[in-house]
Amino acid sequence: MYTTRPLSTFRGSHGERRSEEPFSASLFLDDQSEFNILSSSCCWPKNEKTPLKNLPFPQDRIITIKYSPQGEKNIKRANKATVFFVPVLNQPSSASFNRYHVIVAKGRNKGKVYVCSKEGIGGCCSCRGEGDVKPRPFDHRDVHQQMEIVCEKEGLFTAKSVAHDGQPPWLLGSKYWKAYASKPKNCHLSEALGLRQPLRSCLPDLNFPIHARDCPKVTIGEWYCPFVFVKEAGGLDVQMKRALYYEMTLEQFWKEIYTCENNSGEERTVEVNALVESKAVFVDSKEVGQDNKRRRDGFIWFAPFESKPKGVGLSLAIWERMIWEQKKGGWIGDDEDEEVERIVREFGGENNMWRRFACYILVERYVLKRVDGSLALTFDFRHLIKFRTKWE
Repeated sequence: MYTTRPLSTFRGSHGERRSEEPFSASLFLDDQSEFNILSSSCCWPKNEKTPLKNLPFPQDRIITIKYSPQGEKNIKRANKATVFFVPVLNQPSSASFNRYHVIVAKGRNKGKVYVCSKEGIGGCCSCRGEGDVKPRPFDHRDVHQQMEIVCEKEGLFTAKSVAHDGQPPWLLGSKYWKAYASKPKNCHLSEALGLRQPLRSCLPDLNFPIHARDCPKVTIGEWYCPFVFVKEAGGLDVQMKRALYYEMTLEQFWKEIYTCENNSGEERTVEVNALVESKAVFVDSKEVGQDNKRRRDGFIWFAPFESKPKGVGLSLAIWERMIWEQKKGGWIGDDEDEEVERIVREFGGENNMWRRFACYILVERYVLKRVDGSLALTFDFRHLIKFRTKWE
């Protein structure tokens, strides 16, 4: 999952410390003054482009790359491409944040990823792309979908294949192309600093009445997910028109698993036994099932129990990151229902003067939203060993 950082703070610092968390990377936001005056009247501005001089590239901008061979004054259509640079997850320190998935931003392959051909199979620079491998659907595991961008000197760039046997597409591998940034209409990123560990450790208060339907929620983490990590009905073109990113938040709250009343006024002890699912996934507020058979394309799929639509796909990179983070936080679970062990509580007040009792377990919920605010997926992880009881 991706946190955000202002580009100016990166370019003005030295000795960057990168996250050791799995499946993580940073999105760089261009806070340079020259970008703040760009118009957003259309999805892909054609006239308002600012040349980029250095790396890393900003992720809240669409990049037009142009290559003009020596001796040619006019830039032909074949020498230009509009793309979207998504940083590769888990980049080694030697990569200097410059490894990317290069996403096609316009044309019939919109939303697909440029692929490096294997040596001896693809074309060469003189072929002007005739032997290039066609762009493919995104798969974070495919190293041939990863390229390292090199800035030879200010404003001049080229791409190298991360795969040792790879050869970049002709245009990206050309020496050297220029990059121009423009601001898309549907890309509004803000601060997302990842997990707030001190806040997570505090746990929410129980300062709400037992009869409350909705327990207060505390946000303990914020991230972004580029659209290529999510698959929805309508395809890539519809996704890109709606938004280039999804917002991911992590919330904590208490979920009631047992409640009772002291109708007779004589009860002093309460025994709790409950059967609770350790995790649950929701689409449009409806619980959905997990299709473990559909993992060939690097995605895990979720679909309603009562029907068999295509459902929503989530990259295994995001799913495995969530599972890792939950296990690190003490979550224990699998695909079966879990039994809350026998809990016995004795009222500590006088004269058995209690009316209601409730037992709660801690829930950590990932909420995946589209930038327009609509829900895409909700993931509940129920920490059965973290429980609280309350008397009224």
